[in-house]
Amino acid sequence: MRNKVVYWMARAMGDAGLGVLRFNFRGVEGSEGCWDNGRGEVDDARAALNWLEQQVDHDGLWIAGFSFGCYAGLRAACDDERISRMIAVAPAVHMHDFSFMQQRSHHAPCHIIAAEQDEIVPFDQLSSWAATCPDSEWHCIQGASHFFPRHQQQLQDVITRISQ
Repeated sequence: MRNKVVYWMARAMGDAGLGVLRFNFRGVEGSEGCWDNGRGEVDDARAALNWLEQQVDHDGLWIAGFSFGCYAGLRAACDDERISRMIAVAPAVHMHDFSFMQQRSHHAPCHIIAAEQDEIVPFDQLSSWAATCPDSEWHCIQGASHFFPRHQQQLQDVITRISQ
């Protein structure tokens, strides 16, 4: 929740007039529970969506995630009819099975934002995966690495364009 990329994402979405909720997955920064290898964290994302739906007036919920957060968030949202848009920033496709995105029944647009010089998520693997995702749009930030240092503004600009 306090990761700088997550903060920049939330700020750009908030500045665009969207209601934003940042949360920690189980076991992070004193939250209850412990790491569950993605299974329980998907439940955490679903619980956050359920809570947010009760709090905001909306025409559809969006979900956005960074790195591992993309896996849990997209997994929770991929077949959820309430979701109208998904944003995946540097999804960790090398660590988790994202094949559910090709098999989803609900096709809310998914915006995939990649860091061209990502030292954690292999760019070729990410671009190959993205090419197989239905209803997706690819955004590449040239020269950026995984945490987007010196590319904060470009990341926020992409999210702002998506949010309009």
